[in-house]
Amino acid sequence: GRAVRTGASVRFCAGAPASGGGPDAELPRRALPLGAVVALPEAGLQVRCTEKLYREDQEIYSSFKTFCFQSEKICGMITVASRAPGDALRLLGRGCTKSVRKLFAERGLPPALRWRTPVFSDGAGVIAVEGFGVAERCAPEPGKMAVCLELEPLLAGEAAADRPGQGEKEKKRDTMSDSMREDIQKVLFSEEEIRERVRTLGARLTEEYRGKTPLFLGVLKGCFVFMADLMRAVELQCDMDFMAVSSYGSGTSSTGAVRITKDLGRDIEGTHVIIVEDILDSGVTLHYLRNYLSYRKPASIRIVTLLDKPERRKADIRADYFCFRVPDEFVVGYGLDFAERYRNLPYIGVLKPEIYAVGGA
Repeated sequence: GRAVRTGASVRFCAGAPASGGGPDAELPRRALPLGAVVALPEAGLQVRCTEKLYREDQEIYSSFKTFCFQSEKICGMITVASRAPGDALRLLGRGCTKSVRKLFAERGLPPALRWRTPVFSDGAGVIAVEGFGVAERCAPEPGKMAVCLELEPLLAGEAAADRPGQGEKEKKRDTMSDSMREDIQKVLFSEEEIRERVRTLGARLTEEYRGKTPLFLGVLKGCFVFMADLMRAVELQCDMDFMAVSSYGSGTSSTGAVRITKDLGRDIEGTHVIIVEDILDSGVTLHYLRNYLSYRKPASIRIVTLLDKPERRKADIRADYFCFRVPDEFVVGYGLDFAERYRNLPYIGVLKPEIYAVGGA
C-alpha cells in the first residue's frame, strides 16, 4: 500500500502488516494516525503525529526525537512498538542496513532500555528508531509534504510515576513541577534531548579551542543553567565571568533599549571569549554586547546560544553555535523565564498564551 493524498492531508491506505512485538516487549504496538497524540506510558513518552510542508532548512530529526518522512513514501499505517525479531533498516547517511538488535548492541544499551526504546514502522518495515535516526527510503524532500513524529515527555504525572526504573528522586520532581506543567502548552525539547545536544556542543568546543583557555562569558540571567552544563561538557581549562545586559524588562518582546547592569570583572585583551546566551531572539542585546566587547581587544569573540529564533531577528547578527532552532513562540524552562518564573523546568516548553497575555497568575 501507499500513502494516498486527499485534499490537504494524507490517508494511509492498507499495506503489508508491520512486524509485531515479541512476548517480552514492553511497548505494545500502537497505531499513530495523523493529528493524534499517542501516549507511551511504558517509556514515559508521548508521540505527536502531524503533516507539514518540509522546508530545506528544516532538520529531519532533532536529537533523534523528531522524525520527518516524505508522505508519499509511507506504506500503510505508521505504528510504534518495541523491537521485534527481524527488525532492520538502512539509516539515512549510514550507507548500510543493520538490524535494530545490532544497533542496540553497538550502542551498549542495557536490555531493559532496549525494550522501552520506540521503534517506528510502516507496512514495509522499520522507518525510524528513537535515538538512532530515520530510514533512508522514506527521507523527506524539500517542498514536499512530510509526516512528522514528535516525541515528548509524557506530561501526565501518574503515567510518569509508573515508568519502569524511575527512582524516587524523579517521581518527587514530577510532583513538584505539576503546577508549572499545567501552564505549558507543549514540550519542544526534553531533558534528554537537551543533555545530548549540550554534550555534543561541549565536545565540539573542546576540539576547536584545544590549546587555548577560553573565557565563557554568561549573559545573565537566562544562561546560567545552560552555561553550567556546557562548561562541564568542555574538557579544557577555561575561565568564566558574567554580564547582565537587558533589553526586555518583564514583557515578552524586546524594547530595543539596551543597558548593562553588571559589567565584566576582568581584562579580556588577547582572550578568546565565548559569549553564552539562552536565546538569540531579536539580536539587539547580543549585537550591542559584541560591539561593546570588541573595543577591549579580545583575541576572538564567538557566540553560543541554547536557542536560535531567526524569525524574530532585528539586528544583523548570527550565532556561531546553537543547540536548537525554535519557532516564533514564547518558550520557557531550562533557565528561560517569563516574569522570573519557570526557569527551573528541566525541559523547554511553549508557554500557554493566556499565561503571558494577562501577565501571569
